[in-house]
Amino acid sequence: MHAAIERLEAEGLVTLAPQQGVVVREISLQDIVNHYQLRQALEPFVVRRLAGRLTSAQVDLLKNNQARHRAALDAAQLVANIQVDAEFHHLLCEFLGNDEITHVMQQLRDRVQRTIYRIAKQFPERITDAYDEHKAILDALVSGDEEGAAELAYDHLENGLRRFWPGR
Repeated sequence: MHAAIERLEAEGLVTLAPQQGVVVREISLQDIVNHYQLRQALEPFVVRRLAGRLTSAQVDLLKNNQARHRAALDAAQLVANIQVDAEFHHLLCEFLGNDEITHVMQQLRDRVQRTIYRIAKQFPERITDAYDEHKAILDALVSGDEEGAAELAYDHLENGLRRFWPGR
């Protein structure tokens, strides 16, 4: 238990406060901006490298993710939407096979889900938009459109970031 709390504290998700114990840290606007900018640097690179190179099993996993995302949308299941949204991004990084990028995305996993949750609560339409954007990214990946996939991935993240930083 102590090791788990130390990990959460090291990742900036909780703080240890005297007289209060473990306190969940609220995500600041700067945290969100930093998170998105890091992903904007990584994810377009990832999809550019994957475009036209996915195995049929990988395509099937992404299509299954899309089907689960659609089902969660149709059922208005917020938590399921958040999970499949984050999973889409993690699958892409895993498929690349770059252990360092996968490690960074694993470190961001909790923050990704917390950020998506915050966006979904404030901007419910973003869930549907994200689904459509994921579908477009997947289509570009399957068709082998490297630059299109990279641009779509960047724009997808930019669209999420603009919710919190409108003047961007």
